[in-house]
Order: sequence, then C-alpha cells, then structure tokens
Amino acid sequence: MITAYLVGDQELIAKLSAMPRRVQAGLARAITRLSLEGERLSKQKVSGEVLHVRTGALRSGIHAIPTTSTATEVKGGWGSSVYYGKFHEFGVPHSWEILPKSARALAFEINGQTVFAMRVMHPPLPERSFMRSALREMAPRIKSEIEAAVNQEVQR
Repeated sequence: MITAYLVGDQELIAKLSAMPRRVQAGLARAITRLSLEGERLSKQKVSGEVLHVRTGALRSGIHAIPTTSTATEVKGGWGSSVYYGKFHEFGVPHSWEILPKSARALAFEINGQTVFAMRVMHPPLPERSFMRSALREMAPRIKSEIEAAVNQEVQR
C-alpha cells in the first residue's frame, strides 16, 4: 500500500478559506483611503478651483462615507450633505423667481450699490462639478489601487 500526504495541506486549506476575508479587508482599506482622497479633492475644488467659498457650508458638508462590507460587496465613497450642492454639481438649466421670505423687499449689492427689489429672476446656473470631476480625475487611481489591493491579498 502506498500512502501519500500533501505537506502543508492544512495550511493551504486555511490560506484559501481565509482569502475572501483578507481580500475584503484589503479592499476596505483601499476604499477608505480613496474615499478620504475623494473628499479632499472635492473640498479643494469647492475652495476656489471650481467654486468660490462664501460661507464654507458646502465645503464643510463634503465628507467621506464610512466603508461598509458584506459577504458580496465593499462600499465607500464621499458625498455632500448640503442640499444646494446638487445645483452647483449639475447646474440648473432654467431661470427661477426669487421673492422675499420675511421682508417686504429683497436687498443685495451690485457693483457696490445697494439695490432693493420686490422680485428678481435668477439666471440659469451653469454646471460646476466638484464631485463628479473629482471622481473622473481619480478613476485611473481608483482602478489601480483596487487591483493592487486584491493582488496583494491573493499573493499572500
């Protein structure tokens, strides 16, 4: 009778069964890093590259979304909690009327002159992307870092 043993078979089985968890953990680390980088890049764009800071509310509303994982996916990213961010991101193709809310008239400055009006028509708002443009810039890096994270864990 001939008996054969695979040396290291238990270690190989353990390594193969741990691989999905390791790959998932490696992906989660990479996606967390990329989410924070996306947040930083979007804030940079709002800070003068695409928009000009007035109150800082839009910039402070941009945040990385915590990375989550399940058995079949790893998710992360960044977004804005400020409602008007979408108007800057996508633009508004039509004009709209602005009326006073709590006063009898609107007051604003044009060329150093104070102007009062009962209503004004705001012109269409052009698209000034700060989130999608950051994502487009990061796309090659996102692809390469995700591939590197998977390869690193598979080769361990």
